[in-house]
Amino acid sequence: MKFTIVVSKKDIAGMHFKKIFLDNFGFRETDRVYDSNPVYKFDKFELLTINEDQVYADYLNAYPADFFIFASKHESKSQKPTLTAHAIGNFGKPELGGREKFLSPASAYLARNYLRSLRSYQNRLADFYVALEATHHGPFLDKPAIFIELGSSEAHWNNSAAAEAVVETIFNSTSFAASVEACIGIGGPHYCPLFTDMVLHEDFAFGHVAPEYALNEFDEKMLQQMLDQTIENVKTIYVNKKGLGKSKQKNRIKEILTNQKIDVEYV
Repeated sequence: MKFTIVVSKKDIAGMHFKKIFLDNFGFRETDRVYDSNPVYKFDKFELLTINEDQVYADYLNAYPADFFIFASKHESKSQKPTLTAHAIGNFGKPELGGREKFLSPASAYLARNYLRSLRSYQNRLADFYVALEATHHGPFLDKPAIFIELGSSEAHWNNSAAAEAVVETIFNSTSFAASVEACIGIGGPHYCPLFTDMVLHEDFAFGHVAPEYALNEFDEKMLQQMLDQTIENVKTIYVNKKGLGKSKQKNRIKEILTNQKIDVEYV
């Protein structure tokens, strides 16, 4: 399988990642060019540099990749130092690229491997919070993809130790190997503290996660997409029972989940 790492010229962290890949990991320039930038390759990886923001790079659908890895900066109002991974897609209107109510294929096992790897660096990145993010933003892709991000401010995007942790995680932990349960998650806040803990401390892996703020758009079709677009065989739907919103919405979500043929667990 060919893994295509994508960085953007508009992304400070992405350019930092690219330098580390080229300086430390044996990537060599090929005779190919994409988006007017040289394509680099090493082992099972290739490295693409694009000129536009990654979340709007729908044109990558035409690129012959098996799996896209978007190495990106992460922004938040809190500016908390953060290392994250997440699936892509939109449960509602596309606020940051992608298509309305479309989820791209995701790997629960790869997300788990990335998060556990990132956490292993916390002895030298003690200030950084490791989190599984809920599914959000583009680009629109019908090929499997994941975002791995460094945030949340310019100081963090230029943090060499944190950037190295992201690059080393991609290089060493890009694998679908995991003898754990593949799941999807529903409810709770954007940074999924409950599901993150289940990944980091227990034998679970999460593909798509629908956070509480997106549940007003949630329906049976979106649930089926979450199941179908997780490339592993999902065994259980885990529901953050305290993160479903007010009673009317909570009852609607529970009704949607009542007739599922796979296990539904409220945690």
